[in-house]
Amino acid sequence: MLNNDIWTTANSLAAKSLIIVQVSILIIIIVIALLERTHIIKLFSKATDFYLVSMVVSTVSVLLPIFIVEFELKKQFYKDGTRKISK
Repeated sequence: MLNNDIWTTANSLAAKSLIIVQVSILIIIIVIALLERTHIIKLFSKATDFYLVSMVVSTVSVLLPIFIVEFELKKQFYKDGTRKISK
């Protein structure tokens, strides 16, 4: 990081985005599990399907906050590390 301001902002944004993404995915997983348990839907015919989907969702949930933080840092800071003036 270029300076402490960017570091602090990036850590704050990363923590918030990780929490939001993880809670969203947890809610989706709980809803799907409840719907499957009550036999309203049948998404996974084999255990390997479930594990594959779990791997993809886990990977996305880890990578998505990285892109969110990078996007927000580009909005808030210039390339030299100075903060953009917010209006």
